[in-house]
Amino acid sequence: SASRPETPRKKRPDEFDANLYPEDRWEVVEHLGYEVVRRFNRENVIMSTNIVAALLTIYRNGVSKDLLAERYSWLVSQITRRGGRVDPIEESNAKIVQHALSLLSPSIVSQRSIIHLKGTDPLDRTDRHLLLQLSMYRNGLLYLFQREAIVALTLVSFGSSATETGVTRSAFDPQFQFLSDMLYEEFVDPLRISALDETLEQMKAAKLINLEKNGKGEDVIRLPPAGEGSAEEVFAMLLELFWPFVDSYWAAAASLFALQPSHTLVDHLLVDRMQWVTERAFEKGESRFAEACSKDSLRGALRTFKKWKVLEFNDGNSYELTIDFQDSEPLQDLVERIQRFRCIPSNPHPRPLPSKPYLPSFSRL
Repeated sequence: SASRPETPRKKRPDEFDANLYPEDRWEVVEHLGYEVVRRFNRENVIMSTNIVAALLTIYRNGVSKDLLAERYSWLVSQITRRGGRVDPIEESNAKIVQHALSLLSPSIVSQRSIIHLKGTDPLDRTDRHLLLQLSMYRNGLLYLFQREAIVALTLVSFGSSATETGVTRSAFDPQFQFLSDMLYEEFVDPLRISALDETLEQMKAAKLINLEKNGKGEDVIRLPPAGEGSAEEVFAMLLELFWPFVDSYWAAAASLFALQPSHTLVDHLLVDRMQWVTERAFEKGESRFAEACSKDSLRGALRTFKKWKVLEFNDGNSYELTIDFQDSEPLQDLVERIQRFRCIPSNPHPRPLPSKPYLPSFSRL
C-alpha cells in the first residue's frame, strides 16, 4: 500500500504557510474560531429566561417571587455594566419574571409563592435532567462574568488570608493561570490572561477587590471586609455561578484513580464513570451542585487532562494515565489543587483548607 506523505518541514522558524503546513492551518482556524465567538458574544442578546435561570441557581434552596423580581433588576444592571445587552421588555419586573417562570416551568415547582428547583434533592434522581436544562439557560450569560469569576475563585483558593492579609501577585498569578487554563474548554477567551491587569483594575473600580502594597512593597490583592457596600453580593454571585464547573473538573480528576496503575477505558465509559462519581458526590453531600454531572463539562475535563499530559490515548483508542500519573501522589496533588477552588459544603468560605486532598469516599472504586 502507498505510504502516507511526510508532513513538510519548515525551512525557517518564522516561515508561515497555511496551505503547506498543518500547524499553520490550525492556527488560522483557531484564530477564526476566536473571532467568531467574540463577535457572537458582542451581538448576543440576553433573554429574561437566562437571567431568571441564573437567579434560580444562585438561590437554589428556594426564593420568593418578590425577591426574584427585585434581584432581576439588580442582575440586569450587573449585565449592562459589563457591556451586555438585555432583551428590552416593556413590562414590570414582576411580570417579566412571571413570564420567564412560565417558560421555565418544567424545571421548577412553586409552593406558597416560593420557587424551588427540581432536581436538587440528593435522594431523588427523577428530575435531575431538568436542572441540567435550566443550567443551559443560565450559561447564556456567563461569558460576561467569566474573567471576574476566575479572579474571585482564585482569591477564594487562598482561604481567609484573601481578606486578612491579602494575596501577593507572585502567589496569585500562577493560581489564576492554572484555573484559567483548566476552564479554557468552558469559557473560550484567548485574552483572559493578558487582560488580567485590566480585569483587576475594573474590579477595584467596582469595589470588589482592593489593590494594595504590603510591608515588603509587594503588590497585594485583598478582599474587602464583609459588609462593605454591595461588593459582597456581587462576589457571592460570581462564586455561585461558577462553582459547579469547578466541581465537574474536581470529580473528573478524582475519577482517574480508577485507572491506576495501568487500567484503560474507552472514551464513553470514562465519561460515564466521571458522571457517576459526580452524581454520587452530590448524593452523599460532598458536592452542592447536581449540575456538575454535565457530560459537556466532563468531556471538557478529558480534553484538558489530555492537554496537561495526565491522560493519553493508547493503541487501542482507550484512555490511560501517562507514566507520571500512574503513581497516586501526582494525581492526589492535581485533585488537591483543583479542590482549593471549590465550595466544600461542610466548610463554607472563607475557610481554612483541608490538610489533605478532599476526595470522594468512593473515587477509588
